[in-house]
Amino acid sequence: MKTFQKIMVATDIHGSCDVGKKLLSQFESEGAEALVIMGDFYYHGPRNPLPEGHGPMALCEALNEIADKVIAIRGNCDAHIDEAISNFTFHPTYDVQIGDKKITFTHGHLFNEKCFPYDTDVLMFGHTHVNRVYNECGKLAINLASASLPKENCPPTYAIVEDRKISLKTLGGTIIQEIEY
Repeated sequence: MKTFQKIMVATDIHGSCDVGKKLLSQFESEGAEALVIMGDFYYHGPRNPLPEGHGPMALCEALNEIADKVIAIRGNCDAHIDEAISNFTFHPTYDVQIGDKKITFTHGHLFNEKCFPYDTDVLMFGHTHVNRVYNECGKLAINLASASLPKENCPPTYAIVEDRKISLKTLGGTIIQEIEY
């Protein structure tokens, strides 16, 4: 398990190169050590409209430029071909340590606030495209809204995870919510 001081988290980009470039700009501005993307990288999915700036190959090329900093989680819309064109490995889940806390990242279609099998302090996931915070049995679960196709009036969102604090932010960097854990 890798240890970090500060990481950035996003999910459900669904092939929007425009959103990918905004995330990469924020990643640089935030000074995070790693960028965790919790699935649904390139394909928009059969139920979703094409996101603005749809350009899966351009998005892939941009992410490949920082491949050594990307922690990729496989989502329900990700296929083996997505991994073949990416210079990073897709994981079903991924654990990191920040401070004295273990944080587990997953996409959310298999593990979420209702199915929480991990020995972890915080579970972060996406999949439903909305921001929600749950406290289940003394464990914190955070559902992060989509960066490109948010639902239920949520803004396009990313998160910054630091020791004892998770900040949900708009793509412009405005804080939506801060969660202490």
